[in-house]
Amino acid sequence: MFIASQSKGAFRSSAYRVSCAFLCSTLSEYACYQFDQDIAVSKVESGKYVGTPSDAWSIKDSPNGGYIMAMAINAAKQCIDKPDPMSVTGYYVSKTDENVPMNMDVEIIGQAKSSVTAMVSCYLWIIE
Repeated sequence: MFIASQSKGAFRSSAYRVSCAFLCSTLSEYACYQFDQDIAVSKVESGKYVGTPSDAWSIKDSPNGGYIMAMAINAAKQCIDKPDPMSVTGYYVSKTDENVPMNMDVEIIGQAKSSVTAMVSCYLWIIE
C-alpha cells in the first residue's frame, strides 16, 4: 500500500500487496484512541502479523481502504526502526471482510542510510 519513489511493488496475494518506505524522524507519543486499538496487529512470528478489521470503519460491509492501509503500516512499523512512512501507495485487488483475521507478511526489500523500503502482503484465510 505504500511505496518509495524509486521502489516498485505489486500485490500478489488474494487481498493486497503493500510496499512501504520509512524515513528517519522523531518518535511521537502513541495515543490510545479507538482507531489505534482497531489497527492493532499481533506478531505471529518474525515478519508475520495478524489483525482483525473492525466493522467500525466500514462502508456498507467492507472496511475502508485507508483503514486497511493503516493496519498494514502498523505491521510494517513493527519491523522497521523508522517510525513514519514518507510515501504510501496501495492496490486493492479484492474486497476485505469485516471481523475476519487478516494476515500480513512484512518483507524488507530495500535499505539505505536514512530510509527503508518494505512490502506488506495482506491476505485472508477463510475456511468455509
